[in-house]
Amino acid sequence: MNAFKKTMLIIGFLAAGSWSHAITFNLESSAATMVGGNTTSPFYGVNGSGVEANGTIAKDWFSSTVGGNANSGFWVNISFGPNPQPVLSSAFLKASNSYLFWNSADLTGFNAGLYDSITLWNSGANGLKNQNGKFHETSHAGVTGTPGVRVPDGGTTAALIGTALLALGSIARRRSGA
Repeated sequence: MNAFKKTMLIIGFLAAGSWSHAITFNLESSAATMVGGNTTSPFYGVNGSGVEANGTIAKDWFSSTVGGNANSGFWVNISFGPNPQPVLSSAFLKASNSYLFWNSADLTGFNAGLYDSITLWNSGANGLKNQNGKFHETSHAGVTGTPGVRVPDGGTTAALIGTALLALGSIARRRSGA
């Protein structure tokens, strides 16, 4: 296989790897602590209809989707889109008069990974239910943390590496007289 074909093969692998990122981190009710009181977040919050809360620092960087039902449970998905993944210290979901609360230990996997969204779940055996066994609908939810650091995206990195490899392949061909 000549240098040009090798270079094109490497570029193909790099490009495929850079577009495979679309992973959600799930915070299950079973990992949460049930707490009372009133919890809000100045970093990012959303109400039960999916509208960002007032005073939210990250509202221009994130978007939310709220869904589910009383039989299988409710969820809130917070997407970062093309923005850098934040470093989170806590997350919460309020349903009825209680909260599901996830602390920094519950978010270790999220902070160590590479995700484009996080989903908070009120479902399963530890979900917040009424006396009829139905899940309470989401009142509001949020995350606390700091914005992530912007790094070159995978497409830019792959393009730069590809250009460099093409240049090296061209130089190698000229030197070999091909």
